[in-house]
Amino acid sequence: MCPDYDLLSAFIDGEVEAPWKEGIERHLETCANCREKIMLFRRITNVLEEDKEPDYRPSMARIKTVIESTPQNTKKVRIPIWKRQILVPVPMAAIAATLLICIGTIFTVTVANLQPAQKSNKGATIAEQPVVQDDELATIIKLMENSNFNNEVIFQLPEGSRFSMSGEPKFIRAKDLNRSK
Repeated sequence: MCPDYDLLSAFIDGEVEAPWKEGIERHLETCANCREKIMLFRRITNVLEEDKEPDYRPSMARIKTVIESTPQNTKKVRIPIWKRQILVPVPMAAIAATLLICIGTIFTVTVANLQPAQKSNKGATIAEQPVVQDDELATIIKLMENSNFNNEVIFQLPEGSRFSMSGEPKFIRAKDLNRSK
């Protein structure tokens, strides 16, 4: 079996260790194909070694004189802050977006919790709760002026009325309203 190109190239460069080196030399005595590859590698190596490295010093000197002769702009141009580009790394932008979402969620939940929750009377029907007629409104007001009053009052509007519900309805006593001011 013939060695591959990489092993033959390493053999030409003297990079193959002793036990492998003798094996390749024995193989080259019997294999004409591998001897041709070795000859080709040696010719390529000779061509590359004969070619001299060009002298870059004259071109480097020309580049240096061009750079030195170019006037340098020492005046700094001030860009207004609103026209400047701000580069923010992607992880920083992702963290900022996450924080904004969290703060928005906390704000929404807090505002929702500030509104009084609707009380549900489990098992109670409208028929079980006392219904007050219009003429008994004065009685309700007197009852609510009592400081120990802590019951829920439901006002049932006539069926033909056109009121829209907006938020949680509240009924505040006048003296409580004056006290909060």
